Amino acid sequence: MKRNETHEMVARAIGEKIHKLRNEKGFTLYKLEKETGVKAHHIAQIEKAQIFPRVDILQRLLIALDAGVVLPIPKIH
Repeated sequence: MKRNETHEMVARAIGEKIHKLRNEKGFTLYKLEKETGVKAHHIAQIEKAQIFPRVDILQRLLIALDAGVVLPIPKIH
């Protein structure tokens, strides 16, 4: 697997998990923005795997969503 494919796979897994957790929590993008200070459009880009979040931003999102470090990291071959 190429590096770009791996990066995209991990970004997709993170985005899907953030989206799922946000919906389970009943948060809109704007509510999560208010809780974390991360702009709603930035969160949307993360959820769509258009960008890969920095660790500090990921940490703020996970704390606000009470998720700890529960992220599916795909197995890389």
